[in-house]
Amino acid sequence: MATASPDVETEVESSPTTFSLKSGPTFSKYEKMTEGTRLFAGPEIGRIKEWVAMEKIHGANLSLTVWSKGGEKKREGEGGKRQDVGVKIARRNDYLKDGEQFFGLDRQPELLMALHTSAVKLWDLMNDDETTPTPQSITIYGELFGGYYPHPSIPPLPNMISIQKEVAYSPDLKFCSFDIAVNNGNDKNYMNYDDAMSLFEGAGFMYSRPLITGTMEEVFNYELGFPSTIPAIFGLPPIDGNLAEGIVIKPLKDSTLITRKGPKRLIFKRKIEKFSERRALPRPENHLTSTREDEKWKGTKGDEIKYEITALITDQRVLNAITKIGQPVTKGEWEKIKTELVADVRDTLKEENEELIKDCDDVLMMNEIKKQCGIFIQQYKKRV
Repeated sequence: MATASPDVETEVESSPTTFSLKSGPTFSKYEKMTEGTRLFAGPEIGRIKEWVAMEKIHGANLSLTVWSKGGEKKREGEGGKRQDVGVKIARRNDYLKDGEQFFGLDRQPELLMALHTSAVKLWDLMNDDETTPTPQSITIYGELFGGYYPHPSIPPLPNMISIQKEVAYSPDLKFCSFDIAVNNGNDKNYMNYDDAMSLFEGAGFMYSRPLITGTMEEVFNYELGFPSTIPAIFGLPPIDGNLAEGIVIKPLKDSTLITRKGPKRLIFKRKIEKFSERRALPRPENHLTSTREDEKWKGTKGDEIKYEITALITDQRVLNAITKIGQPVTKGEWEKIKTELVADVRDTLKEENEELIKDCDDVLMMNEIKKQCGIFIQQYKKRV
């Protein structure tokens, strides 16, 4: 079984901590990617010589957690699912319940069966070496995408729910795998890129192929604004202006470094302007008025903090929240989108503006984020 190198420090914040043969491990979330390297100040990152960049697919995060239930290898009926191996499917934040609607995935039995079959095959490939201990579980991370391809020669499929319409990939739903985590108790180790891709290929998964491998400088300087490479994989005709969202960058050998925010895995994203998660706004004059509202911000750089909050609330972040939860319809579902948006803005504000917000009361800041997110979502609903 191929695993990440033993000298890699592990991030355990979202690692599985409980486990049973019947229900498997608790959910383990995929870590958030950063858009820059400022958290990783120091010489360590410069010592990593081999990097890889892949096209970033604009879809919905989907993962499959696989574990052994014990017993002999057997199937449920002719061509049915293996009974000795458990497989759970999850969106960004939690496992999907049986039959739960998530971009119409529940209405795609062939895709669901293919994912299950490939996940079990990958598990078998990892564990065919009897000299290597079998992990408690593995998690296969990837992206659910597609459902939209507006080309005159490609008719739309009936009752298909698109993940998004900013980048066209395929008329039907697809899944692309990009990472494998090996889970043992509180330990969560990602496999090295080449090892994971070899397993994906052997198991029949579509996987993220490299656009470029090279030094950190070469990979980070890869020119954005290129046509998406994904439709050609399915033999589809090109669409003018169908640009890739961006790229994902990481070392070929999975690595985690200690930062001022704690241990962080080295994985980054770069996106074209269309998919920016920040708005360009005129800078404030950095003064506070004498209104009662502004008095609450006394002693802080209130105007600048409010500016940063406003700049971070964008259509793209709302769409990101939707891909994590599913297309909202009811008031309660929109509240979930708002909650996700608030958390995203809060985390980004703290990560990018540590010095600016250090004297600001957390409750005051959170109330401002919630207020602005609520207003923005109401405006968004009217526009779309």
